[in-house]
Amino acid sequence: MNGRRRLFGRSQCSRGWLALAAVATALTFAGPGAAQESADQVVDRELAYRSAGSQYQAALDAWGVIEKQWNDAVEEHAQARRAADDQRKDDALVRALDLAQELDRLERRVISQRGVLDLARAGLLAALDDRIERLSGQLGDNPTAAERIRLVASIRDLENEAMELEGAAAGPAVQL
Repeated sequence: MNGRRRLFGRSQCSRGWLALAAVATALTFAGPGAAQESADQVVDRELAYRSAGSQYQAALDAWGVIEKQWNDAVEEHAQARRAADDQRKDDALVRALDLAQELDRLERRVISQRGVLDLARAGLLAALDDRIERLSGQLGDNPTAAERIRLVASIRDLENEAMELEGAAAGPAVQL
């Protein structure tokens, strides 16, 4: 008999209780509705954007390593040719050709990851715009002075984050 059965007994209704507990927990932490969903959406999209940025940077780094190795192999080939060392020249050429294939594969990966990053950025910008719109709508509900200050500061922070993201999108693309 496993530990779970001893804890909950042999009845199949324990699964029902667990499901009920999961639903109750989800409802407890659901928050105040649309505003909570909007904030969660911004957080989720921000995490997805950071993840995409990390994956893109990892692809760029891997490409850079192989590019350096390829450049070294091409330089070795040129030196061997000048020295009339046919064996070294052939070895360097084979290595350069193998690395060129790997470089091509990594270039496709970088381009693919850039597309994922751009999509994640667009999703985050959309979530930020939605959140700004919701907060602006709350300003029209005649909030207290303290609440109004908090809303304006939040809107300003979100607008600044959106401008930074748009600036990152307009930044120079890496030349492969």
